[in-house]
Amino acid sequence: MKYAAVPLTSLAICWLFLLSLPLALFSLSEPLFPWLNLDSAAAQFWYWLTVSGSAPWGVSTVLLVFAISFFILPKGSWLKMMFCTSLGLVLCLLLNEQLKLVFAESRPYIEWLSHQQHLDIKEFYSIDKYARRELLAQVLPGVSPLDMPISAQIQHHWQIETGFSFPSGHTIFAVTLTMCSSFFLLRHNNLWLPALLICWALLMGLSRMLLGMHWSVDVLTSTLLGGLLSALAIYIGSHSYHRLKPVFTKAMSES
Repeated sequence: MKYAAVPLTSLAICWLFLLSLPLALFSLSEPLFPWLNLDSAAAQFWYWLTVSGSAPWGVSTVLLVFAISFFILPKGSWLKMMFCTSLGLVLCLLLNEQLKLVFAESRPYIEWLSHQQHLDIKEFYSIDKYARRELLAQVLPGVSPLDMPISAQIQHHWQIETGFSFPSGHTIFAVTLTMCSSFFLLRHNNLWLPALLICWALLMGLSRMLLGMHWSVDVLTSTLLGGLLSALAIYIGSHSYHRLKPVFTKAMSES
């Protein structure tokens, strides 16, 4: 199957754009945490943006993209987009979990709590995730607002996200969803939805750094991986789609 050069070129430019911010921050060795007042209105914006890629709300984001694309793409292209995007998201979920176990990197907010002598990193990561949540529930109320003001919502988010830092699952998710769906949208000359998704994916990585969930290298590598996984999913999905096309066509005709 041959793909049009224009969508591929446009997609490559979009990928480079997504890489630009984390690459610049990584090159400058400039951490974004703890710059932000985590009890401010700005922090709430970044919190709700990051929630759009968190379980279970990330599923709603995917369904929303699929629903909007249904009215933009021809039925055949829409089904192929759903198949390739779903394949890419499954791949990124599996890879994310494996890489976290391999690298076992602590999150920025855990490092900060350790430096403030609120917890011990080795002890924290030696216990299971439920015990980590209980430990944070005990530790976070003792953090002075003068040291770091933290809203109740962000404290809760920290207690939920107690796993390792590298890579950023939110970033891989956002980049993969954006790249896979934008490939098909650009082929049908739709520009506004890919542009919206690209901005969302870029801000997703930024939100993860600002909220103390990831380092710049996490977001940079995750953006690279998201692009590669998207290319793989599009290639494999597009070539295998014709075998499953009768199933999709039958499902659509019965719905």
